[in-house]
Amino acid sequence: MKKTAVAYIVLCILFGLGLLVFHCITDFQSIFADFNPDEIRKIILGIVFLSVLAAIAESQSLSIDGNKAISIAFAICFCALLIFGFAAAAIVSFCTIFFSVVDFGRGQKEHVFNTPI
Repeated sequence: MKKTAVAYIVLCILFGLGLLVFHCITDFQSIFADFNPDEIRKIILGIVFLSVLAAIAESQSLSIDGNKAISIAFAICFCALLIFGFAAAAIVSFCTIFFSVVDFGRGQKEHVFNTPI
């Protein structure tokens, strides 16, 4: 790969991570501004529940045809966005991809931790 392409990809990743950190900080500041332990507990439990649910949904895709399948994990991540805001949706989306187990049709399941580098 050319050095300019690598530099462009790295720049895009850094810009995206910067935006993610900025929005998460501003979103969590508004949550923690009026410190209510019960409300924060509900948000954390909701994020954990939706993360587990989305990881399961990503691992079990719906088959349309013999070679086509769709995932319904997007709907769960979108619910996290509507209910809890941008930061929670970003965390749920990260956990969805990080903890999903995928079968690519070779007969073995692959996960982030057992995929060769």
